[in-house]
Amino acid sequence: MDYPEPKKGLVINYKFLWKSDTEKGLGEGTKARPCMIAGLRADEAGNVLVSVMPITHTPPEKGVPAIELKSALKAHLGLDEKRQWLKTHEINRFTWPARTDLMEIEGGPHRGRFHYAQMPNALGREAVQQFQIHVEQGREARLSRDFNPRAEMDKFRKEMERGKNKNRER
Repeated sequence: MDYPEPKKGLVINYKFLWKSDTEKGLGEGTKARPCMIAGLRADEAGNVLVSVMPITHTPPEKGVPAIELKSALKAHLGLDEKRQWLKTHEINRFTWPARTDLMEIEGGPHRGRFHYAQMPNALGREAVQQFQIHVEQGREARLSRDFNPRAEMDKFRKEMERGKNKNRER
């Protein structure tokens, strides 16, 4: 199965990593879920960088804006009828395609594909506007999901140095 062309508003099946999960020590998403592509840009090497927002059955926390999906939209996307929200305060960023976190849909009308359908443009714009409000209020969570070997090696070296320093202090 081929990966779809990334477009703003496209809803993909992605292993979203919540900020709260990173605080528990997790480094990858625990399950694939529908996520809307909220932003696209190319880096200096021509790679496509994607930002996604998650769709979840969990209601938003009090005072945290989110967009509840209407029944007709859920049907269009091929989602179940339970209440669902597009969470606009958290995003994951990655280089397209995220070969380990972009998952085939297991059931329903989009089975075997990596994407559901396109969100209406107006809803996509509303989601991005809400994210900007979260940024202005300091409530957003942005996680880069790309593996950066240089950063990982630097982190490993720092941890090793800390270990050596602790052993010297004893």
